[in-house]
Amino acid sequence: MKKYLKILLPVCLAAAAPVTMAAEKSFSLSGNVALTSDYVFRGVSQSNEKMAIQGGFDYEHKKGLYGGIWSSNVSSAFYNGSGIETDLYFGFKGKFSSNFEYDVGFIEYSYPGSSPSTDYDEVYFGVSYKSFSAKYYAGVDVGNDELGDYFEVGYDLGLPKGFSVGFHVGDWDAVTANGDYTDYKISLARKFGDFDFEISYTDTDIKNDKLAEDRFVLTISKSL
Repeated sequence: MKKYLKILLPVCLAAAAPVTMAAEKSFSLSGNVALTSDYVFRGVSQSNEKMAIQGGFDYEHKKGLYGGIWSSNVSSAFYNGSGIETDLYFGFKGKFSSNFEYDVGFIEYSYPGSSPSTDYDEVYFGVSYKSFSAKYYAGVDVGNDELGDYFEVGYDLGLPKGFSVGFHVGDWDAVTANGDYTDYKISLARKFGDFDFEISYTDTDIKNDKLAEDRFVLTISKSL
């Protein structure tokens, strides 16, 4: 699957080259870059409580097909010598009705240079209704072992003066014994000029692990 993903993504991006005005309107290409005080993923710091630089590119077709690449620095101590995470993903989005949408896809988390490899894959399916969302991720593999599953729900609420607040709860169902946990996140965001600012508070129910303790995270991002 990884081999086909790495072949498919460049093909999709190459196919996005503008040929006619009609073709240009059928898809969009975008990029993003961000600076965050701590790369927190599912409630756990991936950068050992240090700053991270992140960014990626996305392709989206008006029919619902999409794909992209995203990368961030991580702590090499956590990923067997690799200091970089690179995610490759593709999927399809559609609508059941005007307010009820779905999203299904595949994502590969890659850590170049990790030895033994810490790469793993997930397939996912999500639905959203207005401001509510839910998504289920099924772990495909990590090395030669099944990874586990993750389920998250969220709610986003617009506020006056351009502010918005987001609520998130996620549950990690690990294959390994005593690996299950729940994470929480509350975020406040607003756009200032060309930049998006978000301050979030995250926590988990994991005990005796400083990387999973409650913390505030500031992220500044920009669309390209």
